[in-house]
Formats: sequence, structure tokens, C-alpha cells
Amino acid sequence: MTNLFVLVELWEGKMEKGKYICPVCGFNGIDEPPYDEDLMASYKNCPCCGVEFGYDDFKLDNVTFVVAREKWLKSGAQWAQKNEKPSDWNLEEQLKNVDALEIKQLEQQLQERHKKSKLN
Repeated sequence: MTNLFVLVELWEGKMEKGKYICPVCGFNGIDEPPYDEDLMASYKNCPCCGVEFGYDDFKLDNVTFVVAREKWLKSGAQWAQKNEKPSDWNLEEQLKNVDALEIKQLEQQLQERHKKSKLN
């Protein structure tokens, strides 16, 4: 399975080489992929929306990236780590990054994995 977050080739010039996109808020400056090829979470936090991959995004059965994004937006789209906020940050531009990711496919795979782990 291809890592859905390795988008350097697609986003050259728009993101730094070796950075990854948050599937919740679209921030394109994460140092490691939120999930690896085996769908194992990094358990790292996005400095923008604050989501901890593998915990906040799927701690409940029906939580999705879209639900987490809506919650973050409704709370004012505040940066979790304000010192990492770029001076030229633009919310609308950042949210466009999410469209490039195959979010629905990833959510489905993660939910299937979550269900299997509950059975064991």
C-alpha cells in the first residue's frame, strides 16, 4: 500500500521536501507521516489542529477526519502550537491540501482496522 501522505512529488514548491500533510486540517509541515504503510499511527500531534494521530482521530468508532476538521473549524481554527504558525498562514489555502489526500479511502481502512482490533 502506498503511503497516502507522501506527497512531495505532487506538492513540490508548495511544501518542504520530506514533510507530510495532516488529514484533518491540511497543514503541510508535519515531520513524519501520520500513519505508515501498515496504517500504524505515529501518535504525534499536528502543530496546527492539535490532533494526535491514532488517538484523537479514531478514539471513538465514528470519528472521522471530516468530523475532527469540523470540530477544529467550529472552535475557531486555532493553532495548537502557536509558535509553529507560519507568518503567511492562510486557512483557505491550507484546507485545499486536504482535497489532495484520499481521505475517504484512508478513513475506511482505519475504521476496518479499528473494528478488527476490538474483536481481538
